[in-house]
Amino acid sequence: MPTDFEPIKKLPPETQVEELKKVITNLRRHIEEHQRDIRTAETLLARAEDEERVLEDQLDKSIEKTREQYKEADLKATAKSAVKQGQQLENIVGETPTREVPRVAPPPLAELYTRAKTIYESQQKTGVETYEQRQQLYELNRALDEKRRDIEEGKYQPGERQKNLLTSTEQLLGTMYSNNKEGQNKTYRTNN
Repeated sequence: MPTDFEPIKKLPPETQVEELKKVITNLRRHIEEHQRDIRTAETLLARAEDEERVLEDQLDKSIEKTREQYKEADLKATAKSAVKQGQQLENIVGETPTREVPRVAPPPLAELYTRAKTIYESQQKTGVETYEQRQQLYELNRALDEKRRDIEEGKYQPGERQKNLLTSTEQLLGTMYSNNKEGQNKTYRTNN
């Protein structure tokens, strides 16, 4: 906010000198404070950009790993089809073996967090929650529930980073649910 010099101009010259010195001192102090704030903000920005790069790298690795898992899932589906044909043959003979079909693992936590963050930022920007976003939130919530269940059953042992991603994603989803409950976002069905 600019300084108003009109009242100072109306003062006698001796008083003007004192008041102007005070104004200059105050302005210099404010400049120094703002420069400190700028340096702090730049440091935080650099740190955030580094963290973002790390998350993007992890996301890229996770996506590649997921692609490989989907390739394996396709192979398993082909194998399942072959097993089904084998079962039909065995049924003809009269034998029915029991086989457990493995379930597909939920996406990596880094991917879940990125998807949740993207939806959250979109909602914050527009103030609108689309029907598709709501469906994605339900899917994300189910995937997080599966991760939690796998942790409880000992099938998955997350590292410290994965625990933080899990907690952060759950908190982000909780924030979006509470915002939507409180009516901060309106829900629209789109054709996307």
